[in-house]
Amino acid sequence: GCAVPFAFAIAALVTGRLDNDWIVAVRKWMLFAWLFLSIGNALGMIWAYEELGWGGYWAWDPVENAAALPWFSASAYVHSTMIQERRNMLKVWNVVLICLTFLLTIFGTFLTRSGLISSVHSFAQSNIGIFFVYYMGLVLAACAGLIVYRWRELRAEASIETVASREAAFVLNNWVLVGIATFVAVATLWPKLSEWLYKESVTVGPPFFNRWIAPAGIILFLLMGLAPLFGWRKTSQAALKQAFTAPLIVAGLTVVAHFAVGKSLGYPAIVHTDQFYPGAVGVILQKLGSALPALVIALSAFNVAVIVQEFVRGVRARQRSAQKGGESENVLASIALLVRKSPRRYGGYIVHLGIVLMFLGFTGISWTFDTETSIKQGDTVLVERLTLQYV
Repeated sequence: GCAVPFAFAIAALVTGRLDNDWIVAVRKWMLFAWLFLSIGNALGMIWAYEELGWGGYWAWDPVENAAALPWFSASAYVHSTMIQERRNMLKVWNVVLICLTFLLTIFGTFLTRSGLISSVHSFAQSNIGIFFVYYMGLVLAACAGLIVYRWRELRAEASIETVASREAAFVLNNWVLVGIATFVAVATLWPKLSEWLYKESVTVGPPFFNRWIAPAGIILFLLMGLAPLFGWRKTSQAALKQAFTAPLIVAGLTVVAHFAVGKSLGYPAIVHTDQFYPGAVGVILQKLGSALPALVIALSAFNVAVIVQEFVRGVRARQRSAQKGGESENVLASIALLVRKSPRRYGGYIVHLGIVLMFLGFTGISWTFDTETSIKQGDTVLVERLTLQYV
């Protein structure tokens, strides 16, 4: 799937046809690839959790990470391409994201087939890996050379006018997505890099990833809710106040309710986490880890409120328009026509709702308890509020 956008991009760079026509076709193909990559990763999470009994959605195995890397760059492209279509900006960046996404799919195959890393998913120890290295080098050199060659034609015809705009929020979103992908790639390869550079064997396990990815994930989650509240080009203070009021109230009330009744239901807002690193950095990460449940619940409420608000605004606008024409429209019909008229926008909100549910699922890890004990037949052991007996 990612090969088709890559072919379009290379063809556009070679021929010099760098208008926005090809971007429209490419976006559909990237969505196709992104959709099935999302389904594959989600099914992998369910398999690991339900069938294999690993007790977690994601174990940060190198091959799992390789399957996630192109998802991050494809997600960044799906957002940034809208800026190019609307404002004729980020041409270089979009071409880079298309090339990067294709390169990361090849990189994932390289990790899986080369035997470079040890993983329960790696298929073989063979000498085929060097061919993937040559191929990735060729792709990288060709992409870089063509982008430099067409640099003048790729220059933006507009610029971001203010921070309080949807373009700025999308760019920040892109930086975070690509930053997470870069971090995961480097951390995944670090055991091998450490062997080559320092002659030392190191292990980078799930606790390391979870500590550092969580803050980036929170920032990404926040940006997901903020972006729809901003207008294109710039947003007035009055519009910002109107857009932010309801979601902030909903988030605030949700946090108060979480602190009030969460602990009694077994889902406390603050959980104790151990300090992973010494010094100030360790303390900051520990405090953030302890507050993650409250933060995620607040941002989940904020995001859901934003999505509902956007649908309500659209429905009201449709109904006002119908009334002016002397017609009437019920709410369900308005929603259906709204989605049909602008499937990209409202389909995106449905995807955002799915991301909210995923974050809630990930947060469940904060409320799990692990107890190790040795028992004989007939013995009982207490795990939090559960008494387990070995029958």
